[in-house]
Amino acid sequence: GFTLIELLVAIAIFALLGLMSYRAIHGATESQARLSEEFAAWQQISRTLGRLETELMQIGVRMQGQVSKEAALRLLDAPNGGKRLVFWRLDANQGARLSGLEWTDERLSLLRWKTADTLQEPTRDVLLEGVQNFHVQFAASNDSTWRDSWPVSSSRNAEAPTGIRLEFELAGKGRISRVYALR
Repeated sequence: GFTLIELLVAIAIFALLGLMSYRAIHGATESQARLSEEFAAWQQISRTLGRLETELMQIGVRMQGQVSKEAALRLLDAPNGGKRLVFWRLDANQGARLSGLEWTDERLSLLRWKTADTLQEPTRDVLLEGVQNFHVQFAASNDSTWRDSWPVSSSRNAEAPTGIRLEFELAGKGRISRVYALR
């Protein structure tokens, strides 16, 4: 038989082993949950960058006759603060459609207009949340510097940039910069 002291020592050892096992399993579960959240966040960032590339590669010029009626791309102030990038997106099925990007209230959204009127309210697809800062720069043909505004001039209204640099800062992720060569 066992004495009472031996029995108490055995119970204490099993209790310590149980506590250590619980803490190890709990730590592994929390770590796995954190990694899953981080992975999902970076997946969303990757999907957003891919979607932006698809949209920007379709920038085109809307022509009527031989004279451009609209700028291929414009950088504007958004109605409720922030920035708005408006461009003509050429689609093989639907022709030229007015699209854009908007950064307001720490959200980066994709915009679509049903008509050519930018004063109408577009439909919004939120691409990323928690975007604390957003900066756009443009590369013009035969120019070695990045420009902070577009179009270059009213005489070059129909010209699309040869490159676009998007830079944004995400909460907890840091600064992300991507350059898209358009031609």
